[in-house]
Formats: sequence, structure tokens, C-alpha cells
Amino acid sequence: MIHGSLLLLAFLGPAQALFLPEDGPTPAFRSVSGGVVLDAEGMRVGDVRVRFTPTTSPYGVQQEGSFRFVGRGKVRTLPSYRAVMWRAAGETVKVTGMAAGSLEIQFLLDPGNAPDAAFLSVDRGRFVSTPNGIALVHHRDTLLRLTDFRAYQGIEEKTLYVHVESQKVRFDVPAYDPTLPLVIDPITAVITGSDTVEVRDVKVSVDGNSVYAAGVVYSYPDVNFSVNPVLSGTSNSPGCGPPCTDAFITHLSADLSTHYQTVVLASSFQDEAMDLAVESTFVAVAGWSAYSYNFAASRTVWGTQGGPDAFVVVMDSALSQVLHTFIVATPDSDQFWAVDFDEYAHVYAGGFTRDGNNVPASVAPNIFGTVSGRDGLIAMFSMDPAPTLMSSAVLAGTTGTDEEVDDLLQEPAGGALYATGQTTAGAAFAGGGGTTYGSLGSRDAFITSHFNALVGLSAVVFGTGADEYSRRIAASPGWSRIYVAGYTSDALSFQTDFSPVIHGPAPTGFGASFVVRGYAALNPDTVALVTGASGNGATGLVVTADRVALAGKVYNPQTFAPARQIYGALGGPDAYLTVLDTSLTLHLGSAVLASSGLDQAYGLDLSSQGFVVGGFTGAPSNFAENPPSYFYGNGNTGRRGFVSLIPGAQVGVREPSGQGTTTARRVRVRVVDRVLWITTPEAGYLALEVVDQGGRVRLRRIRGYMPAGTYREALRLPPGTYLLRLRSGDHVGTRKLLIP
Repeated sequence: MIHGSLLLLAFLGPAQALFLPEDGPTPAFRSVSGGVVLDAEGMRVGDVRVRFTPTTSPYGVQQEGSFRFVGRGKVRTLPSYRAVMWRAAGETVKVTGMAAGSLEIQFLLDPGNAPDAAFLSVDRGRFVSTPNGIALVHHRDTLLRLTDFRAYQGIEEKTLYVHVESQKVRFDVPAYDPTLPLVIDPITAVITGSDTVEVRDVKVSVDGNSVYAAGVVYSYPDVNFSVNPVLSGTSNSPGCGPPCTDAFITHLSADLSTHYQTVVLASSFQDEAMDLAVESTFVAVAGWSAYSYNFAASRTVWGTQGGPDAFVVVMDSALSQVLHTFIVATPDSDQFWAVDFDEYAHVYAGGFTRDGNNVPASVAPNIFGTVSGRDGLIAMFSMDPAPTLMSSAVLAGTTGTDEEVDDLLQEPAGGALYATGQTTAGAAFAGGGGTTYGSLGSRDAFITSHFNALVGLSAVVFGTGADEYSRRIAASPGWSRIYVAGYTSDALSFQTDFSPVIHGPAPTGFGASFVVRGYAALNPDTVALVTGASGNGATGLVVTADRVALAGKVYNPQTFAPARQIYGALGGPDAYLTVLDTSLTLHLGSAVLASSGLDQAYGLDLSSQGFVVGGFTGAPSNFAENPPSYFYGNGNTGRRGFVSLIPGAQVGVREPSGQGTTTARRVRVRVVDRVLWITTPEAGYLALEVVDQGGRVRLRRIRGYMPAGTYREALRLPPGTYLLRLRSGDHVGTRKLLIP
């Protein structure tokens, strides 16, 4: 939910307006009428088209709102979750009171108006480049995200550069043709609303007969969550609503058709589960609790509870009993984001602390670097004969830097403990002395190996001048290779620094998923990027003898990876699964799990039946339409956690020779009585050209971003044979056209 007032301004004006100071004069415009921008002399400059697609309220209520141009403009009405008011005033289009949903802004500039005549500006907050587009941040809240930046002239897609300034986003098209209209389309702003359930991780049991999912549920017990959940701890007060959250863990059959048990791990305020680990008799969940003094059962506390505090909950494999709740606390904030077992039933947890000097331990913590700000944290526990915090390590940088541990991996037979995460300290991470790769920037990824109960440490730091986030770590069978996966905020810089194998379109300044393969000694030997026309990022990873699989979220999935199979109704962002070979040089297939809402995959594992993916969907009623669906709880409205089972055969896609990837959905074209009918299966940019036999363009229509549907175009041309060139989204085709 957006708090306070937000003002988004969509400008169409003379190019020189871009270079004026923030408090300087504004360009002279007479009016904006019905979305048509007029200059001071009343001449039309271009159009601004705006579309709002609501998400359904988590509580199943969808209200009606209005979409308006005020003043000289005309009033249009569309459904929305809350009232949405657009007002055209002077040179700007303004919006206040935005609500959950997606927002699409399209610029259409007439010939002669340069691309930098169009830009976005905000009067509060700031634009920040992220791995998944551009975020508008106000205080610490991300109010919306801008993604899917594309530019078209006629049926051609143009290379588009997006420049991010503090309170402006502007555009550049190097191959701009001033004789043709230019469409910058679409810019999608995803506005965060109230959440309900998110699955943060999934794991398959050791025997392969079960699947576990863990995550966060909002507003429990007000919502009808799961199937007869068992409460461990203290429930929120009725009516608490967001931000009251609880952690949960669910036990399902391997084919997902049977729900065995759900346990809610709760305190009286905020709790979240971030990661899962399984072994033959135990299941562990790691996360954080704001009120750890009444969280879950069987608590053992080390340190001074301040809140939030880091936790690990260990249960039996049937989820019938909480065996241990380990809480590590300092007077400031502490969170666990990762957990793993070793074969001796030791439990390892990783995350961060904001008070590294007061981390508790049976012996003094092992501190690497200079404690300051937010530092990475690793803890080692034993369960037998009594709960014991055996050792801890603080991974720090220098004064004022931030570090966090996002995943852990324990080598068998008492081998090393590997950790991966991110640091802003660059080469100074963990006291310096580590191996570095690339042009270290504002935020870099790290891999560490620890031995002798966290006493020893080796480190690798890699990055570019942009931001890198390493989210998951895994090993090949036999531990001959270590893999880490995550995302970079700038695929082009990543390509420059690491010369990776590219799976997808040529890298741009948007984010992309990376996989780094190396030896156990932490020396990387192969790097791969999975790219698309817009941002994507990996948050799940699993490695087998012949495959490396990633899962995460992707914007503009029609352009993602070399090939992909799409399941469900595209919204944005959507969840994805990508499979590579273990050399990282071959793309074996990608699947997109989509709905008309917001979708993301967090966790990934592999069973004998296929890949198990966990995350959340914003529209469960049309999510990933092909697999069978089982609803456990209040099923098909609002944001809900999902667990999907995807057989390997559904991931591979055969790419037609000489063409890009296609799906079963096709654009249909027919001519009836000198009228051209075009049916598009998905929303997207729509434009056509009719060319005569002499190569002259006789008809050009640019409709811009249009929803899926059927469109007609009168063919007022002499009888004869022509060529039709058509673009609908990513579909580009040419066919013979006979006009009687």
C-alpha cells in the first residue's frame, strides 16, 4: 500500500527542457487535451496514453474508481482497486492516490520530435536503477517499478537507452528516424499492494516422497490460511492486518496433490521464514521474528533480545513437533536468511546483524573485517545433548559498509562451509586479502569458505561498476564444482567484465540472471548470463549431474532466454525456470509461469517427478494454466503462495529453424470485403505497413500498445497484390495481401 502522496509526471516537451535545473523554468505549453499535448502555439506535439490494470484486493473486494483527464480533457472510466485520478495540467500528466495494480504509460511522438522530448519526473522520491527495472523509492519504501522499456518506429523495434537521474527518467534512440512517429512503449509501473501469502523456499525430502514449503502469511488468523494450520507461538491479535505477519511451513506429497500439515510459527507481531533445509529426520526453517520473546515453542535464546531477532526452528519431518527454536539476538536487528545441516545434525544459519560487536556465542565470535553498519552473520548450532551455539562468524567490511549472507552450503564429511551474499566493501570485504574479479562497484557478490568451526576463512569477491547480488549456492554431485546464482543490475557491464556465455538477446543496461561455476577452491572458470529485453533475476538454484537450473522473476518474458515455453496469462513480472547444462554453455530450455498479476519464484529443488518451484502469484485463478492446481485454503483471489511441479519435458522448447521462439498463441490475419482483421492473443505494441510491388509504403498504421483482441483496418487502396508487414508484440511477420 502506498502511504502519503505521490506525484508522477509524464512530460512531452522540447528537448532542451531536459537540461534545465530542477528549480528552473518549465517549458511553455498551452494544454493537454484528452491526452494530446499541444505546444504554446496550439500545435500538436504527440500523445500520452495511460492504462491502469488493477489487481484484486487480498480480501476479495474490488472497488470502482475513475481514470480522468481533467480541464479541457475528456473523462474516461476504468475499473480499479482504488480511485485513480489522472489530471492533465499545463505540460504534465499527474497521478495521485495510486493503488495496487499495473500502470502502463505510452509516449507517441510525432515526426520531428526527438526521443529526449519525452521523460518522466517525480516531485518526491527518487528513481533508482535495480536488477528488475527502475524503482521509485520514497524514504525506504519502493512505491513502484518501471519496466519493459521499448521503442518502435513503424514495425521496427529500435534500440532504446534509458537514462536514470535522481528525479527523472529520460530516453535516447540512437537510430531515430525523424520522418516517422516514435512510440516509447510500454512503461509498466508495478505498484505494490497488500500481500497475503508468499512461499520463500521449497525443498524435496531426502526420500523424495514429500515437498516442504516455507514463507510468510499476512494477517493470520484473519485470513483463511491453508488447511487447519497448527499454531506454534503467539498469534497476532484479530484485526491486526498488514504489517502483521507470521512464518509458516507446509508439508505436501511429492505430486502436490495431498496436504499433510501446515504449521504457523508466530509471535504477536512480525515474523518471516526465509529459507528451508531438510535431512532424513529433521526439517529446519530460518528467518526473523520482531517479538522473539513469544515466538514459536521450545525457545533457546542467546544474547539480548532487541528485535527483530534471527531464528532457526527445527521440527521432525512430519511437522508434528517443534523440537528446537534457536534465537540469536543483539540489541539491534538480526535476521537469518539461510540454513543448512551437516551429517552430524549440526545446524548452520546465515544472514546479517546490525550489532556485530554484541553477537553472542559460547566462545568469542570470529570477526573478519571492521564491524560497522550491517554485517554478514553465520552461526553454528548443535542439538545433542542440549541446544548449543557452538560458534559464530561476523563477515564485515569497513566503516559504513553493508554485508549479508544469502545462502549456505555445507560440504559433507566435515568439509568446508560455503557462504554467498553481497558486500559494499569491495576488496576490503572480510578484512581484505580475498581474490577479486571484475571492476568492483557499489555492491558486489562474494563467496566464502569456512573451516575449523568458522575460525578460518577464504573469500572471493566479484562485481562490476553496477550492483551484483549472489542469492544461491549449490554443488555438483561429487563436489567437483561450486555454482552460485543471482543477478546483476547491468548486464552490459557484466558482459564487459566477465565475457560470459550469453543465453538470450544481447545484454543491455537492464538486469540479468548470472551463474558462476568454479572449483571448490573458489576460482571461477565459467560465467553465464540469462538475458531478456528487460530485467530478470535468479533467486533459486539446483544442480544435478547434467543440469543447472535457475528460478526467479522476469519482466517482458516474451524476449527471455533463447527459447521459452509460457504457461498462463502474461502479466508482469512473471516467474521463470531456466535449465542449462553443467558447462553453462548450452541452454536446454526455459519455462515461464505467468498470471495476469505479479508472479515471482523464490525457491527451487528437484524431485524424481520434475522441478519443484515455489513463490507467489498475484492472480492464482489464471496462474500457469496448464499444470493441475490444488488450492489449500482460501484459494483463488489476491496474492497467494504457489508450489509448482514442472516435468523436465515441459521446460525444453524446440526453436523453429531461422525464427525466434514461438508459443502456441498466434496472431491471425484475414481480409474480408476490403477490411483487414487482425486478432492478437496478447497485449503488446501493434503496427502495420502495406507495401506495393514497387516497394512503396502505401499504408502505415501505428496503434501502439493495445490489449489482446481483434482490430480492423479499412484498406482504401487500389485493387492489387501487396505485402503486409505486421508487428504484434514480439511477433513480426510478412505476408502477401490481395485486395479485390
